[in-house]
Amino acid sequence: MSISTSSTTGQRPTLRQNITLAGAVCSLLIGSGFATGQEALQYFAAHGWWGIAGVLLVTAIFLWMISTLLEWGRKNPERLHDAFVDFCGKYIGTGLKYLVPFFLFAVVVTMIAGAGALLNESYGLPIWAGSTIIAVMIGATLLVGLKRLVDILGSLGPVIIVLLVLIGIAVLLTNLDGLGAASTAVQELQPPKAMDNWALGALLYAVSIMLMCVPFLASLGATASMQRTTLPGSMLGTLAVGAVLLVMTLALLAAMPLAFNKATPLVSLGSSISPIIGVLFAIVTFLGIYSTAAPLIWSVADQFSAKSARNYKLISVGLTALALVGGATLPFGTLVGLIYPFAGYFGLFLMACIAYRQIKNKFTNR
Repeated sequence: MSISTSSTTGQRPTLRQNITLAGAVCSLLIGSGFATGQEALQYFAAHGWWGIAGVLLVTAIFLWMISTLLEWGRKNPERLHDAFVDFCGKYIGTGLKYLVPFFLFAVVVTMIAGAGALLNESYGLPIWAGSTIIAVMIGATLLVGLKRLVDILGSLGPVIIVLLVLIGIAVLLTNLDGLGAASTAVQELQPPKAMDNWALGALLYAVSIMLMCVPFLASLGATASMQRTTLPGSMLGTLAVGAVLLVMTLALLAAMPLAFNKATPLVSLGSSISPIIGVLFAIVTFLGIYSTAAPLIWSVADQFSAKSARNYKLISVGLTALALVGGATLPFGTLVGLIYPFAGYFGLFLMACIAYRQIKNKFTNR
């Protein structure tokens, strides 16, 4: 059950390679709940100023686990499907290896359904039309393979980050006077909380996301197998996501009376400033859904394709079509609502395993 290592020799990554890696990390982490501000509201802003501490805790966990998983993939490009086994042991690791793809698929189904609802609310398109558009985008992206997927996500990630920061700052500056009364507003309005304890909520939020991202992060690290390290890119991407989360949390704290009961709080706040910002936020949210759903369903297709290019393409198209049908007809939101808490506790176990292996290796190598 030891974690394999390889030589650290290789080429120093270029600035472009670091930015591409950072952009792919950003794209992976920014889904619909993140982009709309719903996650920032429930996990952070709802706890008042303690939410800022939660953002810092999440960012620290992301920094550690993302860099660890990327480096594992870089050093073990021939063993990418064994990441869970290497970290968690033969039995539990094997169970996670085959359980996580089903969870990822359920998440993608809800994202496709969410994309349909988003375009319906924003532009009046039929729900099936919005779901079909994003499913076609995902399917077409999967067919071009991992390298092209990383290039697309690497380019898209910085764009989404910049737009979210600009919109978040606009909302914050417009409601800046509300920061002084943020604690009072939180106590009086009682916005929905994912967890009653801010620290436990932040911890479960971080590790549940990391559990979902293991397969793609390991593969993403493998794309840099000829480089000396993935650390600069992983740090850049993670800190960018942490900065966006901080800006969004501050914006929600400043405008809590306007945002506490909204399904899409930042979208609503942006629309209240300007209809153009509302439209722009809808586009950003749609791109955020795409940039997260594509790598997640890629992880499922890659897991079950048995290293066959033909099987991979057939499975990719089949999974995307099945996710589209599910997103249009099945109540998968309830299913994911039941699975997410379990994912958080499995993620805690994964985090403990990674910490144990790193500590063990450190003492073994002395």
